[in-house]
Amino acid sequence: MFRKANIKLIIRSVLLVVLMSGATLVFDDIQRLYGYVPLHYIISCILLVVFYHLFYFKLTPQLLLKGSVFYYLLAVGFITIVYLYLPILICSLFPDTPFTISFLEQDLYRQAKIRFALLMYLALVLGSSILSSLADVQKSKARLEAEKTKAELGLLKSQVNPHFLFNSLNSIYFLTSTKDDRAPKALMALSDMMRYVLTEPGSDLVPLGNEINYIEKYISLQKLRIPNHTVVDVVIDVENESLQVAPMLLIPFVENAFKYGVSTIQSSQIFIQFTANANRLKFLVRNQIIPKIEKTDGVNIGIKNVARRLELVYPDAHVLDIKTTQGFYEVKLAIDLNTSLG
Repeated sequence: MFRKANIKLIIRSVLLVVLMSGATLVFDDIQRLYGYVPLHYIISCILLVVFYHLFYFKLTPQLLLKGSVFYYLLAVGFITIVYLYLPILICSLFPDTPFTISFLEQDLYRQAKIRFALLMYLALVLGSSILSSLADVQKSKARLEAEKTKAELGLLKSQVNPHFLFNSLNSIYFLTSTKDDRAPKALMALSDMMRYVLTEPGSDLVPLGNEINYIEKYISLQKLRIPNHTVVDVVIDVENESLQVAPMLLIPFVENAFKYGVSTIQSSQIFIQFTANANRLKFLVRNQIIPKIEKTDGVNIGIKNVARRLELVYPDAHVLDIKTTQGFYEVKLAIDLNTSLG
């Protein structure tokens, strides 16, 4: 950070030196007459440097960018007067120095020429300081937005874990309460899933194959508790399992299907499909709507959670379509995996 600040300071200084060097064109005729650089020129150059940093560090960020335009314009007017007349006032203290008030009065053309040039240089300094301040503000906003997005993503991902654990423990509790011999197998599957949950969500992206494997384990765990008349079909058509995807992004839809698409008294169906070719992922979850099962606010929160994560990680690179049709609740998600911000 310190090194970057030094580089910016050097660049600004070089630009100011170039700017001031151009001012010698204005004072060239005076230098030829008197044989040396006029005091007025030296003072003007010093004021340029001072005013640039005053605008850059104080006036622009503290007045203009905060909406105090009136006071900013007052400051600009005051500085303009100081810039034009302070060098003349100082020069008048040295009678033997050229370019005094009496000198200017003898040549109105030279006076107009020099003042116009000085105003142009002051305008350039003012404009460059404003642009520099605006660039810094934009960089600061972008950095804060990135940090905010990262923090929000971390919070959203952390909210998935308790939800997953709660549902899985419910399944195992059902098995143990009925003294089912499959309970040890379920505990082993839960152990593998917890290992994934504790490691992968810390990453921005994970291999698609790992995410699918995790969902398959979750499905196998759910199958241990659901009745036999519930049919679960899973279709996986993935050409490249090494494609990178945001972790724990798809599981809430699968959890929702098992929580609200399974009936203990009537047949039901859950269909899950993964399709990935090139760099595009298509994900489909369809479950039968069970009328007697009332959805809680947790469903809406979970769906909103996923929708928000999609907006953050895949902005303008995903299509999420959720609808109810012919007695089925259907979720379709398409993601362009090339454009992840993770």
